[in-house]
Amino acid sequence: MNSVRKFLGWLILVFIAFPLFLGCLWTAGITRAVFSPAFLSKLPIRTAQHLPALTEQMVDLMEHENRGRRVTESDRVWAAAFRKSPYPLSLYIQESGIIQWMEEDLSKALYKTGEIWQGKVLPQDVELSNRRIREALTGEKFDLFTKNLMDQLPSCDASQRYLWEKVPAKGWDDADLPACRPDPELLAQARERFKSDFLKEVPERVVLVKASTFSQEDLSWVSKLSSLTYLLLLVPLLFVLLGAWLAFPGLVPFLRGLGFFGILTGGLSWLGAWFLKTIIGWSSTPLRFFEGSYDSGDALFMTFFQPLFSFLAGEFFQSIVFLSTATLLLGVFCVAFSHFYQERKGENSAES
Repeated sequence: MNSVRKFLGWLILVFIAFPLFLGCLWTAGITRAVFSPAFLSKLPIRTAQHLPALTEQMVDLMEHENRGRRVTESDRVWAAAFRKSPYPLSLYIQESGIIQWMEEDLSKALYKTGEIWQGKVLPQDVELSNRRIREALTGEKFDLFTKNLMDQLPSCDASQRYLWEKVPAKGWDDADLPACRPDPELLAQARERFKSDFLKEVPERVVLVKASTFSQEDLSWVSKLSSLTYLLLLVPLLFVLLGAWLAFPGLVPFLRGLGFFGILTGGLSWLGAWFLKTIIGWSSTPLRFFEGSYDSGDALFMTFFQPLFSFLAGEFFQSIVFLSTATLLLGVFCVAFSHFYQERKGENSAES
């Protein structure tokens, strides 16, 4: 009868408690990360920190020839112009206000949005100010950057000039510009057309959250969902207790069974989170993605967003690591307490 009891206990621990507990642990960790205001506000800050270095990588990719893409002479000329410019793209991004817009305006707006989602503050209008980004891409710094860049290009011939002449009339959408420098008047017209189109598409302010759209009750589901994911851990915990009680009769074996279960589950969860974080960071590097890509635009896109993907993976799995570590430490505590209890019990028996 005792062997049957232990067998049932092991079945519950291995096939019910372990997968349930592991699944709920990861669900709680990811939910904790996604709906955190700090998580949302960190996204533009982390991207801004890598932005200057990313621009250098993007220039490198313009010359990167692989089996999926052939580098044209125009690509090489553009890349050389970016490198030779006395006012490089990375410096322009730092001085123009783009980074400040991401780290301050965008980050603060996202943080407020996260607070509203979690129900920490009453619904209110959340506006994103685009004054800095508008100035960055239409102001003096932009003119200085484009002038220095275009000065590094050779003059246009007749066929190349024809392609540039389309820009002031039709705009920059789908414009395949040759790597050459048009005459100053045409270049000024093309630049002004870009500024005009950009200012039309990017308003002075953007409303991210409108108070009239939501009520406090509508948004309270986020905090309820976060609480629910932690409460769901009680379900597998009941199976853990039941399985340990059946498989390890007696208080000391029961505590040690709980402890080793916590150490095993927390340790495997921690290793799994670390492994997936490493794999995602490795597989989303720009050149790794580009080796299998047949679209240079995809490669440039991945170059820009790779640190963001790595950051997302890090934040998701950081919450999982936190809960996994807590589970592991609770397991260690149970094992240590079982030894302490056994020693005290032995001392009391010897005294009596």
